[in-house]
Amino acid sequence: MSIFFILSNGCSGYKPIYSNSSLEFKIVDHTIKGDKRLGNRIYSKLYNLSRTKKNLDSDKSI
Repeated sequence: MSIFFILSNGCSGYKPIYSNSSLEFKIVDHTIKGDKRLGNRIYSKLYNLSRTKKNLDSDKSI
């Protein structure tokens, strides 16, 4: 029981990148190296996340 508590407590600061609604960014340019299929899936998720924001004036270009 104590091993489970120690292992589960070690990830208490983890926050997924896709769940944070306060991110404001836009993708200006991108290059995919390596696995194209995986790269396109990641790009698609990030692109859709960047399009959900209405105010694009204060965005950070990445």
